[in-house]
Amino acid sequence: MNDIITESFKVQWLKMTLKFVNNHNRMIIKYPKMPLSHIEYLKNIFYKHECMNDVNMSFYTPLWKAMKTFSWKIIINVSENANTGQLIIEKISNSTVQENDKVDIKVNSVNHVADNSSRPISKKLTSKQSNESQKKETNDRIYFLNKRGIIDSLSHSFLQKSLQKILDFISTEAEASVIFTDLAPKEARFLENFLGIYKRRDLFKTLMSPVCNDILNKMYTKFKDKTLKLEIGGAKINKKTKKREVTFIKVPRYVRPTMPRTLNTSDINKNEQTNEIRVSLENIKLDVTMNTENAQTRLLRSIERVLNSPKLYSDRPDNDIVLEENNTKNIKVQSIENIEETTNFNDPSTVEEKSALLCYSGRENETKDSEKETSPLSSTCVVFDKVNGYKLKENTKDLQHNDIEENFIEYWSPRIVKLAEDLSLPVKSEKGLRIMQRMGWSGGALGPHGNGISEPIFPALDQKRRAGLGHKPEKSVLDQSEIDLCNFVLQNLLNMFKDNVSEVAIQRDSAISVKESKCLSVTLKSLNDRFHEDVTFLEGIDRNLANEALEQMFLEPNTSIKIAFSRDNK
Repeated sequence: MNDIITESFKVQWLKMTLKFVNNHNRMIIKYPKMPLSHIEYLKNIFYKHECMNDVNMSFYTPLWKAMKTFSWKIIINVSENANTGQLIIEKISNSTVQENDKVDIKVNSVNHVADNSSRPISKKLTSKQSNESQKKETNDRIYFLNKRGIIDSLSHSFLQKSLQKILDFISTEAEASVIFTDLAPKEARFLENFLGIYKRRDLFKTLMSPVCNDILNKMYTKFKDKTLKLEIGGAKINKKTKKREVTFIKVPRYVRPTMPRTLNTSDINKNEQTNEIRVSLENIKLDVTMNTENAQTRLLRSIERVLNSPKLYSDRPDNDIVLEENNTKNIKVQSIENIEETTNFNDPSTVEEKSALLCYSGRENETKDSEKETSPLSSTCVVFDKVNGYKLKENTKDLQHNDIEENFIEYWSPRIVKLAEDLSLPVKSEKGLRIMQRMGWSGGALGPHGNGISEPIFPALDQKRRAGLGHKPEKSVLDQSEIDLCNFVLQNLLNMFKDNVSEVAIQRDSAISVKESKCLSVTLKSLNDRFHEDVTFLEGIDRNLANEALEQMFLEPNTSIKIAFSRDNK
């Protein structure tokens, strides 16, 4: 066995292990896959087997001396074919294990799920779920071991103050960002990794005080409704003072109105609005029910006065409005029945009964003749008596230029607004009139029986420009090959994060099409732009893989992903 292992492998392994042992901030190391003979040789080194003939004791003495400061746990993962394996070494602090020289060795067999049609589907799913849960536990454990040194190096006062400041920032709606200044390197590193520590707060609660754990639980209640999320910028260094600066940004989460939590919040808001309306109506009743004066005569007089007035308009046609007389105030009510009696008729502080008027799209009756000629379209203003329920008066009003602006300016571009204005005006063409008269037209609607076109044909303004009549944009649907390729790349990306690899080459038998390359570019762009906008993925992509990759990208804010294809697009 010793003849197979080269001296370069021994020297390289010893350097890597000594560097790991002397680094107190790193608690776990994963060696690359190697043959079982190499793993057996390294295991014997940890056990200090003196029967090994080619082991130079002085060569491994620095490693054994450095290993006395910690206890050790060795995990060996053996592959399915039992030819290769992976060695994992974990440090254990002396507070948890009393024996300093104790080395715990555990051998695991890693079974890769193979495609076998004879196996039942239920067993495949259970084995896959168990493997995913084991991977998640090991990843959380590795993160905890790597980051626990950060919390151990900080004081409890700084942890409490910083967590309380973050909680106050989350609770205050008016603040969109908060800046932590004059930070030491370890303090800035803790704030940069805050999101990862918060997500694994159950593992880190043993290292923090009860006050800090209580603050983290309060943060959980704030984030529970998922209406916002935090983004942490990279630390900025002041060259003069060597101090760091970390920025926290609060980003709202925009969701569709059909989501369950948005429906719940909308119901709550509706209930609050109805409660406010009920309270306001009760207050109105209390204010006006104080005098027993005859109100019916005043009501009839007010109706006659409104009908005889030259101006009858309403700026808000959708709401019921109680009209004012003299200096009295306007109060919106649901019905005239809510107002029963009043105190003083001329007192401006009291409310007087008026007829409730319902006015739709009305304008002033006093317009110039020139304006009447240029505005042939009209709207109707109708006045109702809500007590008796019959129509009192009906007037025809001209539709002015402002009506077109109000209807279109909020939704359409200036080009469409101009088109609407042009179509609202009649076009006079002498040549056209002569042609129509020669064809037998003597006025009125077009058509052989006089029941044809009587007004300009208004085009569908919501259609795509230069698309033609009846155009409907087709919804882009991803092919199964594009979905499989994106999921395959996301899985390899997660493996890169877990193995801490900066570059990897993926082999593929078939060539990558243009659509597949575009789909990959859109997916990776969403991951790289995670801090600039709300991240969305294409339909069909596995959401679990995409969310895991997005979480890893958030944990490493200074990381970006690039992809390149070979010449044959494989």
